[in-house]
Amino acid sequence: MSSQRYFVFIYPKKSEINSLLNLAIFSLHPQEKWPAHITVAGPFERRPTSRAQPRFDRTVFSLGAWNFFQQGISTVYLKVGMNDIWRYWNKPSFIGNPVPHISLYNGQDEEFAQKIFNKLHEIRPIFAFDVEGIEVINSSAQSRMDLRSVVDVNTLPHTRGMQLDEIASLPKAERLEIASEALLKCRPSEMSAGAPLMP
Repeated sequence: MSSQRYFVFIYPKKSEINSLLNLAIFSLHPQEKWPAHITVAGPFERRPTSRAQPRFDRTVFSLGAWNFFQQGISTVYLKVGMNDIWRYWNKPSFIGNPVPHISLYNGQDEEFAQKIFNKLHEIRPIFAFDVEGIEVINSSAQSRMDLRSVVDVNTLPHTRGMQLDEIASLPKAERLEIASEALLKCRPSEMSAGAPLMP
């Protein structure tokens, strides 16, 4: 069996929201390898052909915080919606209905995952962002898009000037506050507590 595993990622366009998402992911799980992305296909043992699209512009909607706890997985994610996403979805190993998403925490700490979900469900991270490009990723190779290489600590006043390892060594509660602050900043300023953004 091949040790190669290929996935198809859609990355958010470079923007403040992309920077906020990456800071949130790093704060919640400093060991995470990948920057913010939507996995739409894979894994495959062979590199899929005709899937990469360098020019791919869409608006994606974050529909709030969700989790995979019922599947026995300590994952908290942003559920996303995008026009025509089903044309690109091909995840044979995914059990159940397709759930396009951006993983925020995909670790082993069930208690921390529950705290993350409770906090993010409360702040309702509902917002829109643009994506560009569909890329085929080899999970066994060092990616040019390693999470640590793209995290911008200056995105928030809370973390400005800090080193990544300083953030990683903070207590979980403080790291959750950083992530919450980042995701809260993603929301439209005019969004009230009772009025969700609708795609």
